[in-house]
Amino acid sequence: MFRRLLVIAALALLAASCSFSDVLATVNGVEITEDDLLSVDPDWEDPANYPLPAPRLDATGAEIAAPETRGSALRQSVFELVQFAAIQQTAEEQFGIVIDDAAVQERMSDPPLRWAGVLDPALMADGANDEVRRLIAEETLIADAVVPEVLAAAEGGYDAWLENRPETVTKVCLRFLITASAEEGEAAIERINAGEDFGDVADDVSLDQSSPGGFLLNPAGECSAALSELNDVATNAIAGVDEGVPVGPIDVGGGFAVLMIDELLLPASAAELEAAPLDYLDPGQVRILFSAWSSRAVREADVWVSPTLGTWSPDALGIIPPGG
Repeated sequence: MFRRLLVIAALALLAASCSFSDVLATVNGVEITEDDLLSVDPDWEDPANYPLPAPRLDATGAEIAAPETRGSALRQSVFELVQFAAIQQTAEEQFGIVIDDAAVQERMSDPPLRWAGVLDPALMADGANDEVRRLIAEETLIADAVVPEVLAAAEGGYDAWLENRPETVTKVCLRFLITASAEEGEAAIERINAGEDFGDVADDVSLDQSSPGGFLLNPAGECSAALSELNDVATNAIAGVDEGVPVGPIDVGGGFAVLMIDELLLPASAAELEAAPLDYLDPGQVRILFSAWSSRAVREADVWVSPTLGTWSPDALGIIPPGG
């Protein structure tokens, strides 16, 4: 979202013989102007400040490829402003969702783990200013508000989701240890089954001493991982296994793993899931659901773009260059 914008060079490239309208695009009648571009990149008047941007992640976690030319960089930037406007308008129209500035500021200063990657200033492209972060923060807030509405409106609602997709709303506190051989792994399991604490055994024999007690921690330092985000080796190993029962040893390449479910966390009912869906739904599913909804919102919006930029294409979901 919202790359650095090369306006001066793009004007020469796209509109050599005609003037560039102050209105770059409209979304359901709402104008996107040069001032909107200025707000996300105040240095637009200095062509030296506009190297081609590098790829990075958007709010859904998908990689945005770097444009091949500065003209395409401008079209992409306008498209992203169009996309944001469509998302913002549709969220309000469909669900009455309006994000206030206080919520945006809080999200920027303390993003939840599921959005920390896209709001970390260190991961943003050179030139991403506070306004860029503000827009991305607002989009993540819209996503968090839209996704529960999408689930509620889906066929069967929360009941069907919990019944058909339990892995996407299940979290597991997993403990692990790694031994050099299968025999050492079997010996570790015997000690745990005999009553020794998993963490004590892990501290004693594990090749991986990165986590005290053998807990698999997420980036927030919590023992809570979405079941659907574990790799297939781990999920297959613990499938159907009760809490507190060690399994393995599993050849993981370079060692043998012993795993144990310390705690399984899942909603007891559809009502519990509906009350706090984002507490259970894994981040990947949040992005998938929001991406599908937002793409539909942009495709169904009434969009016009300045002919100097090109032609809007709902099918291609983008701006087709002049003569393209």
